[in-house]
Amino acid sequence: MHNRWPKCTISVGIFILLITAAGISNAADPLPQLTLHSEFSFPPYNWVENEEYKGIDLDIVREACRRAGISPVFKNRPWKRVLKEVEIGEADGGFSSFMTPEREAFAHFLTGSPIHYSTYSIFTKQGREFAYKKVEDLFGKRLGIVRGFAINKDFDDAVKAGKIIVEEVTALEQNILKLLADRIDAFVHQQDLTMYALKTKKFQGNVVMLPVPIEPARPAYLIISKAAKIPQKEQLTERLNTALKNMQQDGTIANICDKYLK
Repeated sequence: MHNRWPKCTISVGIFILLITAAGISNAADPLPQLTLHSEFSFPPYNWVENEEYKGIDLDIVREACRRAGISPVFKNRPWKRVLKEVEIGEADGGFSSFMTPEREAFAHFLTGSPIHYSTYSIFTKQGREFAYKKVEDLFGKRLGIVRGFAINKDFDDAVKAGKIIVEEVTALEQNILKLLADRIDAFVHQQDLTMYALKTKKFQGNVVMLPVPIEPARPAYLIISKAAKIPQKEQLTERLNTALKNMQQDGTIANICDKYLK
């Protein structure tokens, strides 16, 4: 005589097997991937150390991706190439970009929170501080700037008119050394980049920042390419945007910044 399993038992068993198989399949599904490009040569925002990417911007973007359930692939590119690859869709996104009408034409800006704010300030030697409130206060002074950095229209016009003497260098540290050697009166550079360099190069106390910035804080964002073929792009972009907004509200972004700047 043969044993016979009740039909309901067999049905339940098959159902459990199907659910288990589906669970295993879902658990094995890889996270959606985004290729994100940036220039890793601006500590403390982004840089490479011992072949490892580091920095404030990197940590913020990496945490936003983790919260959004996205696997990021980071690539180091010159900044002009970052923008071009985002424009043509060769990169899924990039960071951190100022918002301009030209860039909005080819990229979605994740405005849930900026990745950082960029402020340009004037730095001079301790004991040689001077009053600065407007560009005319710089007339007749010899200032250092890093080649390729644009400050603002008023400053650039004064330089073209010969009212401000500018000496260009290829790296921030050159301006610091020239200032300490009394070869320039001051230099203009991005505030966080300079303060981090002064801290790590142990120049703090010898170089001071004037209280009024020459160019006020300007937000820089994570951008997603409009041309890139990203599955479920709209949903992924919204998840990233929400993650950045929550990170701003819960203090995560501030904590990441403090880790590098304090």
